[in-house]
Amino acid sequence: MCASDPIPPLTIHYYGATFANPVGRWLTNRSLRGRRAGVADLTASFADLDHEAARRHYAESLAIAQQLGDRSGTANAMMYLGLQAYHQGTLDVARAAYEASLAIWRELGNRRAVAELLRLLGEVAFQQGDVQVATTFHADSLAMRREVGDRFRSRESSERLG
Repeated sequence: MCASDPIPPLTIHYYGATFANPVGRWLTNRSLRGRRAGVADLTASFADLDHEAARRHYAESLAIAQQLGDRSGTANAMMYLGLQAYHQGTLDVARAAYEASLAIWRELGNRRAVAELLRLLGEVAFQQGDVQVATTFHADSLAMRREVGDRFRSRESSERLG
């Protein structure tokens, strides 16, 4: 992975499923019960995460990347803002950030990043109840991942279609 690549999607998924929501934190802590001595609340700090501070830091990162003319940094910052918005349930904000990031990655020719943004846009569409649009995004993501030989992430996109 190089600096211009987006965050590995499984990292994002596992963070979101494990730490970024109360159910994930509860399941994680419950699964650890009995495996550790004493209190095993390893995810308590995530419940108290200052999401607004995180959003401000991502926005600052975006501003710096834009000032420097760093297109891949701008695209990554937009994706991070989208991820933060997605996990906070502001799906329209997430979609707009993902679309902005996608446009830059397409311009730069980073097909792996494009495939990931298509998957993320599919997740937003699915959460918004638009299954047809979600399916199209996931199918496009899968096709692109296959084109670039990304077998591992192709499985991820394929799962959303089947």
